[in-house]
Amino acid sequence: KATDVINASVLTRTNRPKFLIHGWRWHTLSLIRDLKRLHQFTEDVFINTDAPNAETINQLKSASDFVVNFNMKALHRIEEKTFFPWIRKKFLIPEKPTDSKDRNNEDIQHALRTVLLHLDQERDKVRQLGLALVSERD
Repeated sequence: KATDVINASVLTRTNRPKFLIHGWRWHTLSLIRDLKRLHQFTEDVFINTDAPNAETINQLKSASDFVVNFNMKALHRIEEKTFFPWIRKKFLIPEKPTDSKDRNNEDIQHALRTVLLHLDQERDKVRQLGLALVSERD
């Protein structure tokens, strides 16, 4: 029956696919976009005006709070809790290869571990910069 086909195609919590990569990509691009907007707004406030008024300063505080405490935190949460663990689970092999054919695989595994380690370190640096930005504005 047509209704059975329609009902079978309706996404529910149990049959909904997980878009791990898409979510990470979207949040990354969203953060980049909002950082550019914050940068432009900050330049407009401090370079293109003589003295910002209290309302403008409050808008700048609100904008930086949104970028750091909402957008950046959401991206980091996705990276830490979902995306990078998924990459590690899917692509990193815990056991050591034994034959020469696996040497190439071992090199790839080492390279991926190194990249993920550097991404974790960079995320920590960005988090510290964001926290410094938010604390400096107060």
